[in-house]
Amino acid sequence: EKRSHRWITHAAYNDIEEVSGALTHYANGIYARMAPGEQERMRRILLQLVHPGEGVEDTRRIASRGEIGDENWPLVHKLAGARLVVTSQDRRGQESVEVIHEALIHEWNRLREWMDTDREFRLWQNRARTALYIWQREGEDTGALLRGLALSEAAHWMEERLDELDNQLQLFIRA
Repeated sequence: EKRSHRWITHAAYNDIEEVSGALTHYANGIYARMAPGEQERMRRILLQLVHPGEGVEDTRRIASRGEIGDENWPLVHKLAGARLVVTSQDRRGQESVEVIHEALIHEWNRLREWMDTDREFRLWQNRARTALYIWQREGEDTGALLRGLALSEAAHWMEERLDELDNQLQLFIRA
């Protein structure tokens, strides 16, 4: 928006606070124009696109359509149209989504605050997805099911955040 004849001047670049500042202002504008219900769904979607770091920086992750939920996919397309995320499809037709750039994770204060608030849940969710993957890889062997403390923790999160767990993860926990 600040360019002149396909070029952006140094002054304009500084004015928009370089890439990180521009991205932050742009993401805040997209968020502000959404209805409150969409804002909450946007938060949930974007949190699924961040791999929480443990002692290292958070990084982006690719999430499948199943993890995001079919009901949220129209909003994913809206976010892709706004160039905050990018979608793709593999050879089998499986759709996925990821944030457009890691700068969004590192520089957008709102997303960083969401991650800080949800870090414990997101770390657990990543561990649970790994256990789910192992269970599926092992042919749904009962020996790979959650037990003890891991099952207790899963039951807690299922009670607290059921609507944020994809169907596969819910089925795994119930099994």
